[in-house]
Amino acid sequence: MQKLRITYIDVDGNCSERTIEPHHLLLCNPVWYLYAWDSEKDAVRCFRCDRIQSTSFEETPFPERPYHFFESAIASMGAATI
Repeated sequence: MQKLRITYIDVDGNCSERTIEPHHLLLCNPVWYLYAWDSEKDAVRCFRCDRIQSTSFEETPFPERPYHFFESAIASMGAATI
């Protein structure tokens, strides 16, 4: 698996570039969310897919993180399992 470099627009309209390790997609109809490890924040982050403006693959591989890293973030969206 490879890291992604994304350009993201947050809810307030602020644009940022992030390097992330994508792990889980979740549909909360009609919106898709991407759960990822944010390398710069050193934490789990949730990104609305429709707010991702651009993506590019980084050459840096990353190991799969255990589900428990993401469990509480995913549960906060009301999802019991993926």
